[in-house]
Amino acid sequence: MSIVISYGPACKKDCAEIYRWENDAGTRAMSDNVALFTYETHLDWFEKSLCNPNRQLYIARNGYVAIGLIRFDATVDENFEVSLILNPDYRGKGLSTQVLSGGVCAFLQKNNGVRKIFARVKTCNIASNKCFVTAGFKLICSSEQYYNYALEIL
Repeated sequence: MSIVISYGPACKKDCAEIYRWENDAGTRAMSDNVALFTYETHLDWFEKSLCNPNRQLYIARNGYVAIGLIRFDATVDENFEVSLILNPDYRGKGLSTQVLSGGVCAFLQKNNGVRKIFARVKTCNIASNKCFVTAGFKLICSSEQYYNYALEIL
């Protein structure tokens, strides 16, 4: 499935929708912290994230419907780590690579000088591992729990 997706920065009005995605059982199972959390905890994290100069949040939309969150966190040497969450209603439709790739392009248009984008994915998360590889990320190391990927920016 391929649909028209637009990308833009997350804003406060996205908070409740992202909270729903974050507390979804599938999202929690693939996160470092598998516990559910309160809306107040999420709101605090979200508001701090919007103000954090070392973090950028992009929302992927199909029309007015938010379908994904792509988060970029600064690491070192002008590198970033990316993470992806899909709206649970859009999982299993073959959109994750399109959402990730488009989010990376939107991010790079506003961030010159980025050399690498890293990702860490649980080894058991088959769909996400396939998504990152298909989007051009290369496996750089692995452990029992995680695969670590990098995307070289030319």
